[in-house]
Amino acid sequence: MSHAMKSPEQRHPDMSHDWRQIPLPANIVCSENCFLQSAQIFGQFHSTRSPGLTMGTGSGIYSQSQLVVGERGAIRLGDYACINSATLQCEAEITIGAHCLIAWGVVIADCVPDPAIWSGRWFAKPRHRGRPTIPAPADARPVVLCDNVWVGFGSVIMPGVTIGEGAIIGCRTVIDTDVPPYTLVAGSPARMIRALDRDESRKLHSSDCIA
Repeated sequence: MSHAMKSPEQRHPDMSHDWRQIPLPANIVCSENCFLQSAQIFGQFHSTRSPGLTMGTGSGIYSQSQLVVGERGAIRLGDYACINSATLQCEAEITIGAHCLIAWGVVIADCVPDPAIWSGRWFAKPRHRGRPTIPAPADARPVVLCDNVWVGFGSVIMPGVTIGEGAIIGCRTVIDTDVPPYTLVAGSPARMIRALDRDESRKLHSSDCIA
């Protein structure tokens, strides 16, 4: 298994459906058949990296998803990954592998900002793209979801976590340690429910079920 992704071509998806007709950030790179629900997704996207967002073939970011990305942050989505009304808080790097399904209300964070920074940011910080910038936390640690991971609604993935291929995260689960491949975990704190047979997992991921 590898969550490495090919480099997509520089292109933006068709946004004629978008109720908010504003330009997308210049530093996003999309492959064929990508979908972005709205430019509103990028309301807190401050990445200056190139690219700051990479989207694999057929991947999509839907509904009320939010990319809260600092200047040094970068997000990578694998082929056919689906983000549905989730929040990604990124100051370093978040990598989501191919065929991952991220349900609504999920938070994936590679950092935990200091509340004192948030409380004063609107008045005391310099502006970038018309909005206040937030100093990057010193302890930002990359998060990796390997291929074919499902994350149930309302779950939280904490900084520095790697979730192995084929794992399933139950609804409202808090993940603060690595999850082995092909395991089902749930709860807060998270606990392993059972191991998943690889063939069984492939059948689940090829079914009509959705996160």
